[in-house]
Order: sequence, then structure tokens, then C-alpha cells
Amino acid sequence: MLKKPGPGALLRTVVLVGWIMAGAFAWEEPPRMPDHRLAAWHRTIVSVNETVPNTGVFTYLTERRTATLSNVLVKFAPAIGGTGATGAQDITVEDFPGGVTARFTLDDTRVTTEITPLFIGRGTPTCEGAALYTVSTDPPTPITVGIGGPGEQTMGTTPDLTRDTLVPIEALTLDGARARFVSGREKLHAGVAASAVLETRAVAGGQALAATFTEGHGTLLLAYGDDPARVEELLGLDGARERARVDAYYAKLLQQ
Repeated sequence: MLKKPGPGALLRTVVLVGWIMAGAFAWEEPPRMPDHRLAAWHRTIVSVNETVPNTGVFTYLTERRTATLSNVLVKFAPAIGGTGATGAQDITVEDFPGGVTARFTLDDTRVTTEITPLFIGRGTPTCEGAALYTVSTDPPTPITVGIGGPGEQTMGTTPDLTRDTLVPIEALTLDGARARFVSGREKLHAGVAASAVLETRAVAGGQALAATFTEGHGTLLLAYGDDPARVEELLGLDGARERARVDAYYAKLLQQ
């Protein structure tokens, strides 16, 4: 026969339940550690660091499968008056449908960048893709975006994004607002088309690129692929039109 609990047992039970409930209501989720924000379309993946708002573009390996390595293609590194992303303040990095945006302050100027994988590469027999990087300033202020090579060939969050320094670009050729090169672990053909004249920049071990947007806003279109002729074709894309396609797609998707 079961014994009826005594007053002491009931008191201990009430105290235990009260302690559990008090702990449940008092518990707060620990703060999220800053990391990277990513977006992707098919093979094209973009990443923005949340503490140093540089941007990276990379793609999967094509010759073998791995969860740790990728073809890191470029880094976009904004700077104003000698102040790079490591000196940015008031940083907010967020995903939006189709890409990643960063808002921050450089040299008393508010800067907004967006990186968007474009709808290129799905359903094609070869590896190819593209991404559009946009930058704007408030108040309008000349801003330079350095364009560096691949850095460390990791998957997702290369440590190179947290540095202002640029890695050399391999096999670089330059023609006004367009540049061609090879990049990534597998030496993919790649190129950048800018809304400003591109210039070479001497860096340790070689040359990188830079685009200065004197009116405080501009775009950089990155394209890559197996075939250099196809990369050249992609560099001729209307970036604004392709970005509008992305926005329209996700707007319709989110209405369903």
C-alpha cells in the first residue's frame, strides 16, 4: 500500500517546481556570436563578415567533392580615406531575399553594400556563375573597393575576409572597366566588370585591383566559368536587370 506523502515531501515538491519555473522564466538566450552571413544560387555562394564587412564570392569544387574546401574567387574590400573595413563602425550585416547587405560607417560616412548571386549557371552543362556587388555612400563620398584574389581555399568563411590586405590576382589582364584572371583552387576563368575604371594595385606577391567610385556609388559584376568566352559573355550582362530578376523572383515566392 502506498503511503500518503508527508508535509515535508509536499513542501520539497512545491519548492522544486517553483525553482524550475523561476529558472525557465528567468533564462535568456545567450547572445549570438558574430560570424558570416551567406547567400547562394546554385554554384555561386557569397559571404559577408559581420565584424569586418568585406565580401567574398566562392563556388564549389568541380573536380572532387569536399566539405572543407572550395574555389574562393575574389574579395571585395571597401575603403574611404585610407580607412578599410577593419576600421568600420556601427556595423549591421543582414540577409535579404537573394543576397546579403552590410551597413557601416567609414571615416564618418555611412556605407551600404549588397552582394547578390545572379540567376546564372543552373541547367548549364559546365560550371559558371555570376554575382553583383553594389556600394553606396551617405553623404555621397568617393569610395574605393579593392578586389583581391582567392586567399585561403576554405568553405564558407575564409579568414581572409577579416583583413584589409588584398591577395594577388593570378594571370591578370586589364582593359578599362573590365579585368580577366584565373582564380580559385581549380584555376577557374573569371572576370570583373565595373561601373568605374579599374586600376591595378601593387600588393605583396603581385597585383590586385581597385575601383574608385568618385560619385559615391557603383557596381562590380563578377563572372566565372570553365570557358573564357562564356565568362566574357557574362561580363556583358546588365547587372541592374539581372538584379531585378532576383528581386522579382523572391518577391513572388514570398507572396505564396
